[in-house]
Amino acid sequence: MQLQTARRSQRRFILWGVAAFAVLAWVQLSGLQTVLELRQAWRQEAQLEQDVERLEESVGELEASVESLASDDSEAIQLLAREKLGLARRGEIVVKVPNKQ
Repeated sequence: MQLQTARRSQRRFILWGVAAFAVLAWVQLSGLQTVLELRQAWRQEAQLEQDVERLEESVGELEASVESLASDDSEAIQLLAREKLGLARRGEIVVKVPNKQ
């Protein structure tokens, strides 16, 4: 009888050990996944910060253009019409040079 009790006790001990190991392994793996997700979030945050800086520069340039056009600066309007729209004054000849690619 004592032998059966000892074996049951030993089986329970092994079963609890395996269960504890499984729980610890699960905790470790889930923690690793969290760390990987955190690193990915940091990379994404850095990329978004760069995008924000680039867009802020673009906004500054656009605000300067709007301010220049709002001040009734006819030279700025003419320059914009020539560069962006390809317009010219009467009698002028527009020569378009192809971009080097």
